[in-house]
Amino acid sequence: TWPKPTQETSNPVLHQKELTWPKPSKETLNLFQNRHAGWRLTTVGYQQTQMRLLFLFDYAPEDRWTQFKKVAEQRGLAASTTAAYWIAFQTLRKIMGEAERPEDGKISRFLEARAAASPASHPLPMTTAHARRLMQRMDEPIVTAILLAFVMGQRISDVMQLAGEDLTTNGKNLVITFRRGKVIPKIGPFTLALALDTAVARQMVEMAKGRSGFLFTPANSEAERLEMQSRVRQTLVDLDARLEARSIRRGGLQAMATRGESMESMLRVSKHASEKML
Repeated sequence: TWPKPTQETSNPVLHQKELTWPKPSKETLNLFQNRHAGWRLTTVGYQQTQMRLLFLFDYAPEDRWTQFKKVAEQRGLAASTTAAYWIAFQTLRKIMGEAERPEDGKISRFLEARAAASPASHPLPMTTAHARRLMQRMDEPIVTAILLAFVMGQRISDVMQLAGEDLTTNGKNLVITFRRGKVIPKIGPFTLALALDTAVARQMVEMAKGRSGFLFTPANSEAERLEMQSRVRQTLVDLDARLEARSIRRGGLQAMATRGESMESMLRVSKHASEKML
């Protein structure tokens, strides 16, 4: 009943097929279920990361780094992602009741230093040409979710958590309130407007008619969101094997810049903390 891990990698070639992480033994899962009260208080993304790493507890402490490095290399993880995963594993070790190991701390510092010295990896931006091809296919509702994230410069994971009550109309605009998502706990809900004469706005209005629950994930379950993420990846790969989930938001912001949007406007829409992050 545990959620199936999703794939994250800086290597776009690997997006052409789903790569699963090694499965933990039944004994490890049982131990985790008895100790995971604190884990439930963390974010969904952090939980997914740690679930992928449970298999390491099937190895002796001195062998875990070797196994972790092997899996990270197989999946082409970026330096920053590798560091984040290893640090997440150290937190998971505490949840499992294990004592700290000086050797693991040294590895964490090494990975963090390597990540800091490595150039940031950026995905291939989704383009307006990709968007037009999506509209021609109109494989609903996944296409509407991708297009909405693209035209509004938002994370696809945040869009997937929109509900019917988050949508209102105001004259010529569709007003969308983002109440759930990665940065909401820090900045609170925010609203963005989209012209009602656009295809994606009209489609969103139709989807919301007579519905008060979640638009893209009606059951609002973790398993359903993971399935939706998998469909997003597959849809993008069908368009271009170099695309990934981050391509949507990055491409949307680039399209805004091409239209002449000011830096201040793009920061307000994207909720990035600084220009360097755009």
